[in-house]
Amino acid sequence: MSRLDELLRDELPRLAPSPGHEDPFERVRRRRRRRRLVRRIQAGALSVAVVAGTIGGTYALARVFATSRTRPATPGPGNGLIVFSARSERGVHLLAIPPEGGEPRQLTPPGAATYTDAAASPDGRTILVVHTIPSMQDGRAVLATVPVEGGSPTWLTDPIVVSDPAWSPDGRRIAFAGSPGGPYGIYILDVATGGFRLVPGTDAIDVAHPTWSADGTRIAFQASSGASQDQGPWDIYVAPVAGSYDVTETPLAGQGFEDLVNITATPEVSETSPAWSPDGGWIAFSVDGRPYLMRPDGSDRRDLFAILPGDVHPPADDLAWSPDGRFLAFSGTTGEGEDFTYTFRLEDGAIDLVGRGEDPTWQPLPAGARSPAVEPRPSLDDGLGRDVGLPFRLCHVEGLRGIDLAGDGTEGTAWTGAPLREDGSCPEGLEETIVAADVTGDGLADAWWGPLEHCVMCEPWDATDLDADGDEELVVLAQAASTPQFLLFSVRPGPELAPVTVAAPGHGPAGLRPGEPLSIWTGGDEGFEGTVACEGYPEDPVLVVAWAYHPVEGPGSGTEEVHVARLALQPDGTVRVVDAIDTTQPVGDPLPPPFGSDGRACGVDLQPFD
Repeated sequence: MSRLDELLRDELPRLAPSPGHEDPFERVRRRRRRRRLVRRIQAGALSVAVVAGTIGGTYALARVFATSRTRPATPGPGNGLIVFSARSERGVHLLAIPPEGGEPRQLTPPGAATYTDAAASPDGRTILVVHTIPSMQDGRAVLATVPVEGGSPTWLTDPIVVSDPAWSPDGRRIAFAGSPGGPYGIYILDVATGGFRLVPGTDAIDVAHPTWSADGTRIAFQASSGASQDQGPWDIYVAPVAGSYDVTETPLAGQGFEDLVNITATPEVSETSPAWSPDGGWIAFSVDGRPYLMRPDGSDRRDLFAILPGDVHPPADDLAWSPDGRFLAFSGTTGEGEDFTYTFRLEDGAIDLVGRGEDPTWQPLPAGARSPAVEPRPSLDDGLGRDVGLPFRLCHVEGLRGIDLAGDGTEGTAWTGAPLREDGSCPEGLEETIVAADVTGDGLADAWWGPLEHCVMCEPWDATDLDADGDEELVVLAQAASTPQFLLFSVRPGPELAPVTVAAPGHGPAGLRPGEPLSIWTGGDEGFEGTVACEGYPEDPVLVVAWAYHPVEGPGSGTEEVHVARLALQPDGTVRVVDAIDTTQPVGDPLPPPFGSDGRACGVDLQPFD
């Protein structure tokens, strides 16, 4: 057994999942950890070999590949920029560099966001990425595009579990590994409609790295059907994806496993990172850090590094073809754990170092064609402030898309965030949070209001029509402790954004004071319970707000005050108290309605922790 085999045998079991574990978030994280570990093991073994075989052992591995092995890799006429991901002090960003060399250029805005798994569009105008921002939870990310000239990302999806996206040759579909709401598998996203469809059978095995055939009728991908997922062995599979593939918004359960064809079926090794050649005649893939070629049926297997003198080469993963089919770009990790991107010329094995980074893609030079138009969705990068069209940039941004604040069918956006300070820094806390809204649907804020008082874990929560006039009111989650607090905002002509306030005379016993913003508390804490309900929605909605309080005097003792108020939203953006009940009762007695309701108020769930 080789030294590499021994290292893999000893180290990889640490990453094996527990029996029966099917968490898609953990699956993505685990696969990435394993890939990085394999690279480092390969690079470590290679580093030992290089040092042992070099006089004095004085050259580091990075220096070995700092220059071409033969001559510079001259690009073909259709080969554009090489784009890859590189880690900065704050995030992971896209860099672009001409294949003939030069200084890398950063394409993505500065900040703490991450942009990984790059894939150049067929027309060469945009780069598809997996985009993650710090506020996202549980391993979720979005599919987004970034202009090849550089700029802000455009979201194609809401946050989902996603990795390894790949464009179809016509630019109309995107294949990826993940879970947009269904089981984990290979999915196809229709760019025009936003609908997803599971490739049948891929939910029965662990999958990664889909790649399209040149005619767009098939995809290849790596998969493992072993009992211990992500421990292998990995094989390369091919599945049909017909041109008339029925893309729907509802992922389908796995069926048709017999349509998946294992074209490698080698239990002794793992084949990973498939990449279909531009002419459709070959599939490149990696075996333990060595790039191979084979025909789409698995025949005519060729070891590309076999053409090199000796056995000194960087590990090869994340393979990407040049548009002219003469080169492969790939990622490799040094023995020190640093990621680099290289190119490999198939005609003679020339290897060139491109730059520090990983997950390369190769841009086709634009030839006038354009990918299908995609509706822009503002990203929420909160690195050094996000520009949403205000006189200032916003930090700690949270957003809500697809809301009709004007009542004319326009899908607008709302944001919360803290204005960037004059010294260019972001506030550490959220005490300066404002609310902003895009009413016209152009992705830029038309109005804002703030700062909000005591806004902790503040975010736009939902929107609904509370007065049956056709436009929607914005619901903002102001605090998310055991007793969440919600505020309501309405858009008035101008447009102006303002909180919904209590109309005179209010109702003092229930704490509803004239002129103050309406504050809705739900959930419960020791001695307090709040809830909300709705009556007459959607034709004649009335908001029912209730709360109960008692001093903590020991179990079963004392009385508690109970308040139930019915509120109707007025045309001027205020709520008027139309009825109220104020009473006291012994602690422990059942509370009257709406206590015990499901917390849905006029189409909005205001019980976030139930």
